[in-house]
Order: sequence, then C-alpha cells, then structure tokens
Amino acid sequence: MRIIAGRYKGRVVPSPKGLDVRPTLDRTKETLFNIINFQMPQAVVLDLFAGTGQLGFEALSRGAESVVFCDVDRRCTQSITEFATKLQANCQVRNVSYDAFLATCNDKFDVVFIDPPYQSGVYVDVLHKLCHFKLLSQDALVVCECARDTVLPETVDLLTKYDSRQIGTVRFEFYKLLEEEK
Repeated sequence: MRIIAGRYKGRVVPSPKGLDVRPTLDRTKETLFNIINFQMPQAVVLDLFAGTGQLGFEALSRGAESVVFCDVDRRCTQSITEFATKLQANCQVRNVSYDAFLATCNDKFDVVFIDPPYQSGVYVDVLHKLCHFKLLSQDALVVCECARDTVLPETVDLLTKYDSRQIGTVRFEFYKLLEEEK
C-alpha cells in the first residue's frame, strides 16, 4: 500500500510479515481522503487500531500536524515506529489496547480513525469512550471503517452520524459532536 498524495506521496507503507491485518485498499483510501481532505491541515489525528498505520501516514502526508498511532500488536507498532523514523514524521506510537489508551490519554483529537477488526464489535464502545474521556476537539471528525453490511447507530453519547459512504466492500460512517455540545 502506497501513500497516495502529499509530502510522502508514493512511499510504500510496510506491513509486517505474517500479520493478519486488513489494510485499507488504495482506491478506498483515496476516496475517503477526498471526502475528508479539508480536515487534514494542522489536525491532531488518532489512528486507533492502526495496523500498518497507513491512514495515519496518509493524514501526515496531507498536512496533519501530528498523529498518535495505537495498536495492541507489537509487530504493528514496531513497523509503524520504524517507518515514522524514516519519514521523520511527527507522531507517537502506543502499543496498548484501545480501552487502556483512551482511559489514560490527555490529548484532544481533531480527526479519529477507528478501524478495528470488523467482527470485534467495539465501535460503539470506542465512540462512547471518546466522549466520556473528552478526547475530541470542538470540530472533531470521527471516521469508522467497517464492513459494508455494518450500520452503526445514528447517535452515540455526544456524537451524531452525519454521513455514511459505501466504497466496495467497505462502509465509512462519519460522526461529529452534536451542535449543542460544541
């Protein structure tokens, strides 16, 4: 998988051998970033369930200020760390479960990518914890990547779904804070 646009365009994001990850296909990733590209400049981004880190690296390439990559698999976080070092990218890498990370995080994020294993069923829990721990900036965008037949709730805690897009076998659900919570 390659970085599609921006300062790191064309760089190949490595994937550790033997790792059972489902990287977002280039065409799907390009469509996603065409939808959200206006959010990238100077954004503080969280790539939760990062896997190879390609969503976070694409965000950095397109002007994000910084990215926090979080994944429970040490092989993933080691690979992300090595690639980030090569790029001299402004990021942090956390090798911890999503719930432990969210419970101890003190940052506020402008863009959050939630891309867990599709069958995990953790989407609502993650959305709730992002609100509970007050980890979202006022105009935050939360993007859930899920299987095509998955439909997430219209509202979760302080978040409301404002868009949903199906691209091939993938569905993206887009959330923002409710207006009265801003």
